[in-house]
Amino acid sequence: MSVPPGGLRTLGTKYTLKSHGIWERIRRFFAVDPNRSTGIPYVAQYRNPLPGTLPQPTYHDPVTIPSGDIADNPYWKRDNRRGFPRLSVVTQSDQAGMLLLGTAAIPRIADGAAGEKQLVEIKEGSQSLVEVMKKLGNEGLLMKDGLPPLPGRPVQWTQQTDAWAAYPDKLVVSEELLRGALTDASGIIGIHVGRLIEWFLSTGVAIGGRIEEKRFGVLSVYIFRCCIISAYTTDFSNKISKTLEYKFRDDLIH
Repeated sequence: MSVPPGGLRTLGTKYTLKSHGIWERIRRFFAVDPNRSTGIPYVAQYRNPLPGTLPQPTYHDPVTIPSGDIADNPYWKRDNRRGFPRLSVVTQSDQAGMLLLGTAAIPRIADGAAGEKQLVEIKEGSQSLVEVMKKLGNEGLLMKDGLPPLPGRPVQWTQQTDAWAAYPDKLVVSEELLRGALTDASGIIGIHVGRLIEWFLSTGVAIGGRIEEKRFGVLSVYIFRCCIISAYTTDFSNKISKTLEYKFRDDLIH
């Protein structure tokens, strides 16, 4: 009997069922190989839940459209790598062809094989727009009545009184919150300006080396700070907040 690489394993270390008591002794007495397992695994080793017991309505096979549609769905129609969208360009040869052969409203193309030959010449780009315009003159550029083509349909624009009325989904914050944030921003700007002036004054006083002027400079800076803080809470703040508010709205809308 060949021995496995890991050595012989006792029956108790195998994940299979075994008999107990006197029945185990009888089995080992009559068995050819007492360490051979029964081959019946433990019930706990089965999958739980068992395969096939999942309710059908709780799972649906996902279908991706259009690739999942098997009816009249060849791959070349949705091959975006080789058939990527291209820009539609009207070249001068195309315009020359429209002047020579006309359009669907005013066709000038010949019938039969002559018309097909004209289409081939237009596709090859052998016609020059300048030569066609010299050849046709005003006849090819004007309509039936001798008038130029009519302009497009006029469009009337209506201006909204409120900037947020046309964009309700863009209004994320309220007007009061926006004004408060802009007012705080203008106040922070004023404080930074005061700190900048304080730095200039303190630097100049330190170079001079006079303590009295330094004290006077620091005092003047604090007075200037108070003036700025009081100013931004009144008209100065309103002007800055209005300017920033309009700029913020324009950036948010556009």
